[in-house]
Amino acid sequence: MRTHWTELAKVRDIQIKSGLDLTYNEVFIPVCNQLLRGVIKYEDQSILDVGCGGGHLMRSVSGWHSRVDGVEPDDGMFEVLLENVSELTKSNVYHCAVNEFETDLLYDVVIANMVMHDVEDISDFLVRVASLITKEGHFVFSLPHPCFYMLYHNKELSGLNYHLDGVYDLDFYISGDHRVIGRTKYFHRSMERYWNLLTNSGLCIVEVHEPMPSQKLQNMYPQPWSYPRYIFFVAQKITHD
Repeated sequence: MRTHWTELAKVRDIQIKSGLDLTYNEVFIPVCNQLLRGVIKYEDQSILDVGCGGGHLMRSVSGWHSRVDGVEPDDGMFEVLLENVSELTKSNVYHCAVNEFETDLLYDVVIANMVMHDVEDISDFLVRVASLITKEGHFVFSLPHPCFYMLYHNKELSGLNYHLDGVYDLDFYISGDHRVIGRTKYFHRSMERYWNLLTNSGLCIVEVHEPMPSQKLQNMYPQPWSYPRYIFFVAQKITHD
């Protein structure tokens, strides 16, 4: 599938591997690993990375936990993914959207790092994610902070109404490389909306994290953070005995 990420895939791979993308390397990867370590208790537990992009998070997690699979629908991203995870012998990757992912497996943890704001049919997405999780398993996910992201993209999101769902085209750039390398979709939903969608899908939020960079990291940004730009959640599958 060709999406707006297809043309960005190789550039994103370089930005992340080179360390230019401070937020991915110093916020997303450490926080995701911390949250995963909090819910993975045994070596034989399995993780599915949904919308895994170029596989950079998969590679990081595989350093301490071997059972990590990935699903990625975009053609360009999947090409990069295959190169980056070729040596992960216990991992499988699938070239499809999660709604098209056919498997009899259930995973102890599903992770979606910076994915859900790029999904149009979020209800369908969450129902499918919940169906892939074991009894009392977990869903770990992150997204642009719905309360503050309009301050970061203040021009493009100037007309955003927090309480209303909306879709916006945004320039894509990172703090360490201010070139605009493409345009991406941003589907805005309020915190209330996400909470209710998760509950309706059989998932219950058990942890919320609003990370802020350390002072040392703040000094590396052209414009220091004055609010949390991103938010991370841990949800658990609701079971009815």
